[in-house]
Amino acid sequence: MTKQQINILVTGGDGNIGTNLCNKLRSQGHKVIACDLYNTEHKDYTRCDVPNYRQLQHVFDVFGPFDFVYHLAA
Repeated sequence: MTKQQINILVTGGDGNIGTNLCNKLRSQGHKVIACDLYNTEHKDYTRCDVPNYRQLQHVFDVFGPFDFVYHLAA
């Protein structure tokens, strides 16, 4: 049985839980985009302010559509 790759967005992906979640999902072969307030040099991370809907819409337009969205931001 072949596992299907899914496209996942993780907001708050630069924090401890978010980083571990992203790493685990990537190790399972999924495509993960992490969105966070902070600039980061990690692969597939983008800076965005989740309450700023224009930035978030840009993430969906460029990287979406997403099969799942995990919101870990406080």
